[in-house]
Amino acid sequence: MMPPPTDPTKAKTLGEKMSLEWGSLQAKKLWANLYAKYKPIILSRRVLDLGCSWGYMLKYLTETHKPKHLFGVDVAALWQDMKPLWDYEKACCPVTFLQEDIRENTSIPEGSLDLILCSSVFQYMPPHLLEGVLDKLLVLLKPGGEVLLRTRCFTSSVGEDFHTHFSLPFIHLLHPGRETARAYLQQTGRPHRYLNTLTASTYAALFHRCGFEILDFTRRMNKSHPDVRQKVAEKWPWIAEEELNVAEIEARLLRPMGPEQLHAFGHVSSRFDVLGRAQEPKD
Repeated sequence: MMPPPTDPTKAKTLGEKMSLEWGSLQAKKLWANLYAKYKPIILSRRVLDLGCSWGYMLKYLTETHKPKHLFGVDVAALWQDMKPLWDYEKACCPVTFLQEDIRENTSIPEGSLDLILCSSVFQYMPPHLLEGVLDKLLVLLKPGGEVLLRTRCFTSSVGEDFHTHFSLPFIHLLHPGRETARAYLQQTGRPHRYLNTLTASTYAALFHRCGFEILDFTRRMNKSHPDVRQKVAEKWPWIAEEELNVAEIEARLLRPMGPEQLHAFGHVSSRFDVLGRAQEPKD
């Protein structure tokens, strides 16, 4: 039997997020809590924000750094509604917004991006679609270019955002998917948002499969729910407990340099392997 619903949280609506004040606070927090720890170079770089919403992170970068060119990609053109509040055409560098599936992009040249930022986007993509997106991101990056990302895992206690209407954590792991989806639909009148079933380890495997070198991979753990977590462990005995404890991951991915790029360094290239990593000197 499904647990009774709880009162909805004070989650921000789309309308509330369409403000310069909200966007400024969100961008500052996202930069400080995620991207800044990797110390990315933005100066004179070409940067893409995947899942950019109306472009609040891009606006922040134009105000705090001096990039060469910024790109924002999203399936909804929310930036058009923000144009009266933020005239991005007058920013310190070109800002290009693209309403599209990144897999179908033809306007950004392959091998032209220095950095890709992505937060809370991958989790909503089916694995086969995500693999295609990662394949595309790899070829858009320059050799040595990076992806900085955060994504939720299926093992997160909030699951498919059911926490906004049900107080029981891990509800999606304790009750069948169809049952929870039906209860959510009955309460809200709308279907819940899809969340893929990838865990931390399967994300790492997918990044490797698509050709990225993983420079950093951080598992962020769920908040403590000892009684409920024990029930989850009993219901999912085939998944290691440490894997079930992961709420989301943060990662720094690199497009490796191939022999052709390393050859351009001349005699220096002999000190590096095909991934661009320094080799131990030979006797």
